Parts: sequence; C-alpha cells; structure tokens
Amino acid sequence: MLSVIAFSASAANAAMPRVEFSMAAPQVDGTNISLTRREQDRIERFLAHVFPIRQMRREAGCWKSPESRHVTYSLISQEGLRFVLAGYNAEWRENDQYIKSVNTIAIYRMDSDGPNQVWRGRPWMASYDGLRFSSAKANDKSHTGRNIVLFQEGGSSGKFGLASVFSFRNKESGLVIRDITPMLPCLRASTRFPFRPLYGRQIGLRANVGDAHDLILTANDEQFKISQNDNQDWRPDRRWRYKRGRFEPWNLRSSIMSSEMGDKN
Repeated sequence: MLSVIAFSASAANAAMPRVEFSMAAPQVDGTNISLTRREQDRIERFLAHVFPIRQMRREAGCWKSPESRHVTYSLISQEGLRFVLAGYNAEWRENDQYIKSVNTIAIYRMDSDGPNQVWRGRPWMASYDGLRFSSAKANDKSHTGRNIVLFQEGGSSGKFGLASVFSFRNKESGLVIRDITPMLPCLRASTRFPFRPLYGRQIGLRANVGDAHDLILTANDEQFKISQNDNQDWRPDRRWRYKRGRFEPWNLRSSIMSSEMGDKN
C-alpha cells in the first residue's frame, strides 16, 4: 500500500518543503499490521515533526532548505509491542544540476502516548534512489518472535543497491541492535551506511516455500561469461539461510539433493 500525504511546514521554516510519505507493508511472511486512517495520520504528523533535517544538513554541508523531503515507513510488531521503521531522505540541488541526497533511518516504539524514538542511525550520503524495509519473524528457537529486518537503498528493477539485515531487542533505555548482514565475496562498498553494507543486485528476503519460518536472503554480484563463445551473461545467485541467529551460506542445489536422498532412504 502506498500513501502520499503532505503536511505544512512550521512558520519558523516557511521555505521548508512539505514531507511526502510512503507507507508499505513489510512482512514477507504475511503477518502485516493494519492501521486505521487516524493512526496513520498520527504517525505521519509525528514523523514530519521530528524529521532530522539539522543532522542531514550537516552531512550534506548545505544550510539552505532542501528541495524535497521524503519518509518511507513501515509498522511491525515484536514482543507484544509495535514499532515504526522510518527511512528519511532529503535532497539539495546545486547549480541546477548536481543533487546532494542524504538518508537516515530511525526506529520508534508505539507507546500509549504516541511514538517514542528508541534508536536513530547517523545520516549518510545516498548512493541510490529509494528506501524500503522488508521483515519476517525469526525461526531461531532462542530468537522466536524477533523480527529480521532487511533495509535497502536502491536495488529496484534488478539494479545494484545497498542493503543491511539486522534484528533488535527492546529495553527500557532503548533498543539493542544486532547487525547480521552477510557479505558478498567479490564486491565491497565504501559508504557510511548505518550497518555493514551488502552491495549487489536483486537483494531480497523471503520465507522459504514449505516453511513460512525458514528465512532466505538472496543477492547476486558478478556478471561474466561462462566462455568466450557464450553470448549470454551469467550472474550467480547467492543465498543465505537464517540459522542460529545469523545468515549462513546456503546452497539450494545441495539442500534439494540432501532432501531427495532422505526421501529415498
């Protein structure tokens, strides 16, 4: 579901552009939370009010008002509580051509009196357009019910992008964040991404067919020809399976073969 709502800037920032919102259902296992229109408006008013423009200006080195402000957010539940995942973007245009784009993300806990910030990352210069979240419940016995969150910058339509995978625990003083992002063997990204960056194409999180709690992370990196006479390019897929609190390399073919051998026995 996509929602675009604009709110007026305060009188103190009359030249500040209005905030545009995109809300999406993040759960890949189908356990999404529904919001009433009133709850959605309340969340978006809050996010517009706390938009971290000062920190983002400092990262961009631009002290004038940005050309645009955008928030992508999703709502998830964990341990009986609801949390808002928010990705902020602001853009500045220089010389009518060059655009400085800055991102930052934050997590808010939905308390009885409204959203309450429990964690916020530091801003970074964006390399790609678009932010989005995907999440699913962990299948690990020691982490049952905990969300595994995939955060992405870019990567739409099979293009390259950046991503990170993390989980968190709620505490009275805030959140304990755990970075569980695996790495591709051939590509490295130099960026101030809030977590360890996974750089590649077609990055995605899904619940494995046959078991809604078997979480699979996929990506591909290289592009090469198998032989000089081959006119087709080949991009090997990488897969990781969530196990024992982290993503471990997973070979789909070997997994199928092991399953078939077990059936024969």
